[in-house]
Amino acid sequence: MLKKTKGILLLTLLVLTSFAGRIPSDTISSQERRFLIDHLKDSKTYLLKALNGLSEEQMNFKASPEKWSIKECVQHIALAEGGIWQMADGALKATANPEKRSEIKVTDQDLIKWVSSRDHKVRAPETMKPVQSAWETTDEALAAFKDKRAALIKYAKTTTDDMRNHVAQSLVGYVDAYQVVLWLSTHTRRHADQILEIKNDPSFPK
Repeated sequence: MLKKTKGILLLTLLVLTSFAGRIPSDTISSQERRFLIDHLKDSKTYLLKALNGLSEEQMNFKASPEKWSIKECVQHIALAEGGIWQMADGALKATANPEKRSEIKVTDQDLIKWVSSRDHKVRAPETMKPVQSAWETTDEALAAFKDKRAALIKYAKTTTDDMRNHVAQSLVGYVDAYQVVLWLSTHTRRHADQILEIKNDPSFPK
């Protein structure tokens, strides 16, 4: 009997140990986590590909005086990486409000489609305009972006935050913290597309 009891206790300990360090099931699902991680990685890769091999002259080219250069796009992307995250972080630090989930009218895919579309123009907040950048070169801004994105990917891999039940107001109405991070990632791709538009300008330096 004692041997049997010890065996049960040992089995229980092994089971508990196997679950130690696992991400709780009451956070985002494994599918949601994988999608978010992949999206963050893919938008980063898309940006870096758009910037590959560009000269300083090309980085500073402007199609017209009122339009941004590629350098300014990168500065804006780096500023937004922190600025948009602040919205998600603020929602996550506030008390969970699952009762507001019914107010969310956009799906993840709707949000991605809206943010990525270049058909509608959105004025950047003053805090995210290139003029606010402390980075003097494109490389400095890009390095800051990479550091922030690496930290965010790590967060997406390991977080136990209940991202779906922290809801906040946005330009498209209520969204949850998970959607805000998707917004951030899609924002990177949106401005990578802007960079491609600049590169396709007939006057772009060759």
